[in-house]
Amino acid sequence: MKMFRFVLFVFLCVIPLCASARKYYDAAAFDLVGHVRYMLTSTGRISFKEDGSLDKANSTALSEYKKYAISRSKDGYPVKIVTDFETILLEYDDTHKLTKKTVRGTSNYTITYYREYSKILNWQKETFMMLDGSRKSDVKKYSVSIDSRNNWISRNELEAPETEKEERFMAYWTSRKYERGESEIDIFSTLSAPLEIEGFDKMQLKDIKWELKARKLKYKSYLSHYTITNYGKTYYGYNVTPEFHCLKKKSTPSDFSIIVNLPMRIGEHYEDIVAFMINEATERGYEVKFDRVPYFMYNGYCCRLFRHYNYSVRLEISFRKY
Repeated sequence: MKMFRFVLFVFLCVIPLCASARKYYDAAAFDLVGHVRYMLTSTGRISFKEDGSLDKANSTALSEYKKYAISRSKDGYPVKIVTDFETILLEYDDTHKLTKKTVRGTSNYTITYYREYSKILNWQKETFMMLDGSRKSDVKKYSVSIDSRNNWISRNELEAPETEKEERFMAYWTSRKYERGESEIDIFSTLSAPLEIEGFDKMQLKDIKWELKARKLKYKSYLSHYTITNYGKTYYGYNVTPEFHCLKKKSTPSDFSIIVNLPMRIGEHYEDIVAFMINEATERGYEVKFDRVPYFMYNGYCCRLFRHYNYSVRLEISFRKY
């Protein structure tokens, strides 16, 4: 009887793990590894469900396609994609990195891409071969920067007349838990009234200094740069440092930032914290786009999310109407 109870216990423990396991790896078709939740590029968003399948309904970058049928291998990796305009065949190496993509267009053209990776992850080589009655080939080499999950986030084409830089941002499905602190900031209240000062964006520097003194907020300044040193607020438990720029006593601030200070190098937490901020913006109805960094519009102002040195994330609102 005791043995039966033990076996039943193990069985019940295993079921949730199996039920929540990833079944599909559709992100691999987009040159991605790991459990990607979504990718942002200048062309829009590509989303994936928690089971790893493509979430086309929430993929703005694929909105032009009515048809996007994916055929997968027995391991759940896409091997064929049929769209309104083309058929795409995909091949991978032993680590399931994309190495070959063949695109056959409905207008009678075929392009094949071959990809090579360096062992140190900062270099890629692609060979393009187009068959349209004449055989053409082109080789491009890239220097690559990667994120904490070994996906490239920027790459520069080498040996080109003009260097072209591609950039993207990935958020991931994760089991990591974040706890809110006792003095937690609300992002949008902070952007609406920086340092809890109503009309902050219209105030002159001399008046802002008076308000800081009234709130017993200390700051250090360097040229036009002002950093609050005793803010005492957190974002998901991480300490926050506010900053703003203002040129002269009678000028208004050009921007305001909240800097989320992380406990270790940015690669360990950066994508997850930025994803939280993007989620908050999305839940409030703001559309987050990508142009070198994630950004959204708030009250007519542009809010951008940056890496800030090695240990922090910067959310900046620029007080210039767009």
